[in-house]
Amino acid sequence: MDAVKGLHPLGPGLRQALTAPSDQVEAGALLERRAHLKARRIDDAVDLVLDAGHHDILWLGGTLDVLAARERLQGYHDAMADAGIRARDPVIGGWNIDTAYEAALAILRRPDPPTAILAANDRAAVGVALAAARCGIDIPGDLS
Repeated sequence: MDAVKGLHPLGPGLRQALTAPSDQVEAGALLERRAHLKARRIDDAVDLVLDAGHHDILWLGGTLDVLAARERLQGYHDAMADAGIRARDPVIGGWNIDTAYEAALAILRRPDPPTAILAANDRAAVGVALAAARCGIDIPGDLS
């Protein structure tokens, strides 16, 4: 099966994991399905931001001791590489509103802030939005 742009080729057991009821799938295949689906959602998010004209996109994610954070970060790197765009170094530690707010505040006060920030989850996105408001940055006018 050929890979479709933006979709990862199906790995061993992934085809079954994507189509079979979860109680009939081995644990390893379930983890592979989960990683594939998370990476796909990140691919979609990167594509949306790129389609809006952004090429300076930063990843704000959770600590890498969490599997979901590693999966999402890998999806971000893969999507940026697929688009031929250099990924900024990710900012790690923003799983909740408070930590994402503090991280985003520091990012947005830099002399070269990104034009888009991809947050790891909804709580982190709220933190980014609050930091942008604090800095007088309009979403979506100045930051996506």
